[in-house]
Amino acid sequence: MGDPAVSTQVGVALLGLGTVGSAVARVFADRGKRLDAAAGRPLRLIGAAVRDRRKARDVGDLAVTTDPFRLLDDPGIHIVIEVIGGTSPARDLHFAASRSSRPRACSPPRGRASSAVS
Repeated sequence: MGDPAVSTQVGVALLGLGTVGSAVARVFADRGKRLDAAAGRPLRLIGAAVRDRRKARDVGDLAVTTDPFRLLDDPGIHIVIEVIGGTSPARDLHFAASRSSRPRACSPPRGRASSAVS
């Protein structure tokens, strides 16, 4: 049988589903096999937190919540991707994710071209 570490699913949460967040969700949907191969194990986008749940979004069956801590506290989430515009609440959520010792990818501050990964 294969290596169990390689077959263990990695849960991913997305904080923000605006222009950038929606593009990230599309990458997971359209290029899932490529992402899995690059990671060496299955990556699954489990859910996304948004400010306004009523806003129309084309994210298929992705779980959407207005409570980002629901995702941050989920033991099935291993990686948090923060792509919320502005600094608040993005900064607070970034620090909350860091307290959970989960890897997180953040959108760059305005005016910077590269993203930060912690």
